[in-house]
Amino acid sequence: MPGTLESRYPLPWYFDKCDDLVPCVLAPCAFCPRMPRERSFLGMRKDRFTLNILFDVYYLYFWPHFAPIWQQFQTLRNSVSGFATFTTEDHPEALQLSRQVLEQAGLTLLTGRNEKERLAALKEHTYDLTFVGGIRPGFDVIRNQSRVVCAMSHGLGIKQAYFTDSPEGADLRFTEGPQHHAALKARYPDLNIELVGMSKLDPLVQSDRRRFDAYLNRYGLSKDRPIILWAPTFYPSSLEVLAKPVRRIAPKTEYQWILKPHHFTMFPRRWKYKRQYKLVHRLAKNIPNLTLLPPHEYSIIPWLNISDVLISDTSSTVFEMIAADKPVIQCTKYKKRWNHYLFPSRLYTKRLDTETTEQLEYAVRIDSPEDLESAVERGLQDPEWLREKRRTAREQLFFQLDGKASLRIVQNALSLLNAADTRAAGD
Repeated sequence: MPGTLESRYPLPWYFDKCDDLVPCVLAPCAFCPRMPRERSFLGMRKDRFTLNILFDVYYLYFWPHFAPIWQQFQTLRNSVSGFATFTTEDHPEALQLSRQVLEQAGLTLLTGRNEKERLAALKEHTYDLTFVGGIRPGFDVIRNQSRVVCAMSHGLGIKQAYFTDSPEGADLRFTEGPQHHAALKARYPDLNIELVGMSKLDPLVQSDRRRFDAYLNRYGLSKDRPIILWAPTFYPSSLEVLAKPVRRIAPKTEYQWILKPHHFTMFPRRWKYKRQYKLVHRLAKNIPNLTLLPPHEYSIIPWLNISDVLISDTSSTVFEMIAADKPVIQCTKYKKRWNHYLFPSRLYTKRLDTETTEQLEYAVRIDSPEDLESAVERGLQDPEWLREKRRTAREQLFFQLDGKASLRIVQNALSLLNAADTRAAGD
């Protein structure tokens, strides 16, 4: 059965006798009172018990997928060393924030002043397990330095990147739900795939009401008034298209509007995103009841729990709000780049997954900005609207929304590492 440990890899011989959360595959049984010393796992040396783990974060918005996994590794009885790397080709303020977040997580940073230095830093270590969010510059180096490479998507959206970012050089690819699992398997029949769920959503299930209140208090929001979350992606985006109707609608309502732009919008390195940066700040300045979330609120998960309705476009947030079982409004009108006006197929066949888009019956699709106001009112007044379709979609999009996807990822990764050790011992 997909998503279970037994379906893929042999477990360590002591797994059914050990009370630990996950199998400690690097031979701590030599020190474990439950196991006889002469049966230490694979006869490994007793000083070989530190597990080196690398996260290829690349951009900070990858981190919410990896953070629950790292937290699971930190519960191991073994000594665990965590490393993180991220691109040097980002906005300077984004790089500073990435360093701050990842250092606070207890990770050793492998970076440099440029990509050459970053890759050199990666070559200074070897890694038992590496987690990547897709094919990014430096993957070949990571592959050479890692015993086991596990891949996952950094976003479950309606873009083709979900499929094109699947590195065939990875030892294992994790998937979030039956629908994308089957589609990925059809495209890459030889790819080693395991259905585990979406680690990013673990905090969504494990949420604490007190944490919600802290977020509300931080930005002067009230839990007694509806909250509308507007989370446009960077491209193709509805930000420019919906700016005018939001500017018109928001001030005349008592609703609380939260604007959560994409990483590239808040840290613009290209002129086209600099326009978006200026736009979101103008909106925040001119609309009294609109809160622009600062860049350090890089994870959208707390805001999915807090909000009543989501407005988005091609962002993966559309699916993540489905997991929260709340109304979703998807704007299908985007501001296009000139080449996509001239060659529409480049957008609708190469960049977007139009088949998935057409199946979004569980979201309210608006093809015109003028329909936004009525869609928002309907979503707030009738949250049961499309609920049955949302719940049906959840079963296809997500495997076991139980807050344990990260645990299943760690279990499968360690079991694969155990299988690699078994083969190495046999050789």
